[in-house]
This record gives sequence, structure tokens and C-alpha cells, in this order.
Amino acid sequence: MEEFIGPLRFDEHKAFLRVVHSRGGDALYLGPLLPRAIKRYLKHWLPLVASEGDGARLIPPLDVAWVWHLHRLAPRRYAVYCNERFGRVLEPAAAAFKAQSAADEADGETRRLWEKHYADEPFFQRGEGESSPAEWGPRDPLSNQTTLCAEIKTACAAARSEHGFDYDSEPD
Repeated sequence: MEEFIGPLRFDEHKAFLRVVHSRGGDALYLGPLLPRAIKRYLKHWLPLVASEGDGARLIPPLDVAWVWHLHRLAPRRYAVYCNERFGRVLEPAAAAFKAQSAADEADGETRRLWEKHYADEPFFQRGEGESSPAEWGPRDPLSNQTTLCAEIKTACAAARSEHGFDYDSEPD
């Protein structure tokens, strides 16, 4: 019987957001790393999860974990997207939001799989990101915004406004 992986516990969620804020911060919220993170998530991460099957103990790099987290904040839209693209909803393993950073040694297996499938794409995003255009779903005829990109950017803006406090001043 498969173990149901539900939402993160509050303390896990808080720890994940702390890591995103300290290691990615503004560059991931709406800055230069976000467009490339979205592209990596859609082009590489979701297909990898789909090919390895749900429940695989895959731990994404931080930028990808952040976008996956944001995408899943709209569960119906996430489900529709996954069903249309992969024929099922892709559920993360329990460890998925213990996101890796370049300093971590966690889950070398995920990195090996990534390198096997995507040898030309580094596991960790480097530099200031790329602003190369990418298609992230059909374009809205009025705004010319891609639908998935708009959803993720809206979630990023909301998350950024919520993170205007000092995590360390909060009681654990």
C-alpha cells in the first residue's frame, strides 16, 4: 500500500521557506533566476518525476523545488496540467521539499538521474539566470502572458509579500 504524501507539516513548510529565502530570496521570487527555474521545472524536472514514478525519492535543486511548491499551491490547476501532460498527477515524495543546494550532499541518486537524462543542463542553476524566451502554456490573447507563467509569477508575488518578516524572530 502506498503512503499518502499530503501537505508539508507547518514546521517543514517554514523550514523550506527559510531555505528559499536565505539561498534564493529576491532572485527566485521575481528576479533573474525565476524564468530559468520555471523552464527547468517544466522541461526537465516534471518529465524526470514522471519517468521515475511517483514515490521516487527525488529531491530537486532549490530553484526547481520552489517552482514546484508554487505550482502546487493551486492544486486543481496543477492536477489539470499534470493530467493533460503526463496522464496523471505527479506527487512528490516526502523528501522533495527538503530542497538540495550545492553545499548539500543529499540524494546523489537524484543528481545522477538528472545528469543521465539532461547532461547539458547543470543540476544547480548557475549565475544570474537567463532571460531567454520560453513557452509555458498557451498565451492569453489580451495580456499576451502565458497562462502557466502568470500563475507561477502571481504565486511568487504573493509569497514575496508574505516573507517580509524576520524568520529568526519567530518562535519555533
